[in-house]
Amino acid sequence: MPLIVYSEYVACLSDPSSLFQCNPGGTKICRYGPCTYGCCGTFDGRSYCCKDSKCTGCPPGQWYKKTTAVSSPISSSTSLADTSCNNPVSNSCDFYIKCLDNKFKCGPNGYPIKYGDKNCKKFINAMNKFSSDGKKWVTKTMTCLQKSLVSSYRNDKTTCQEINDIAFSSHASCYVNSGVCLLPLTDWGLILHTVDCEDLFLGPAFMQAISTITECTKLYAFLIKNYVCQLK
Repeated sequence: MPLIVYSEYVACLSDPSSLFQCNPGGTKICRYGPCTYGCCGTFDGRSYCCKDSKCTGCPPGQWYKKTTAVSSPISSSTSLADTSCNNPVSNSCDFYIKCLDNKFKCGPNGYPIKYGDKNCKKFINAMNKFSSDGKKWVTKTMTCLQKSLVSSYRNDKTTCQEINDIAFSSHASCYVNSGVCLLPLTDWGLILHTVDCEDLFLGPAFMQAISTITECTKLYAFLIKNYVCQLK
C-alpha cells in the first residue's frame, strides 16, 4: 500500500512573545499560559495562538505547513486531481480555484479568483462567438496562462504576490504565442468585449510587447484606436 503525504495549511493569531514553536495538536502552552485551541508554529520561528478550532485570525502570510503521512490506496479522484493540477486541462478553469487557491488560500482578492478564474470563465462562455481560429486561440491561451503557473503551484513556498506577478508577466507571451495577432478583426473586438479593462490583460506590457512584432502591426493600430482605457 503506497505512502500518501497530505499537506494541510493552518493560520493562527500571532503570539510573538511565546517561548515555544508549537505544532498543531502538540504542546499547547504559549508564553502566557495555554491557548484554548493550541499553538501553531510558523516559518518565522514564532508561535501563534489559535482563536478557534479552525485556526482563523492569522495575519496575512503567516502560514504553518503541517504534513501528515499515512498509508492509503490512491483513489482515482485523488490521482486525477493531482494530474490536473500539474498539467491543466484544456478548456477548463478548475486549475485556478481547485489547485492554486485551494493550496495557497489567496482569497477573493488574489489572482486565482479575482483574475484567473473570472476571466477564464468569461472566455470559455464566449467561445462559440469566436471564429474557428479564435476558438483555437482561446483554448491555447487559457491553457498557456494556467501552465505558466504550474511551477508556482509545485513550490510550497510560493506567495500569493508571486503568483500575481508571474501570472501577469505571462499574459503578453501567451496571447501572442497563441496567435492573437493573426486573428480576424471580429475576434479582436470579442476579446476587448470579454476582458474587463481594469484587469490589465491588455495593459502597457502587452502593448509594448506587440509594438515591435511585424505581424502584430494591425492589432497594435486597432488597440490604439479602440482600447484607450489601458493606454492612458
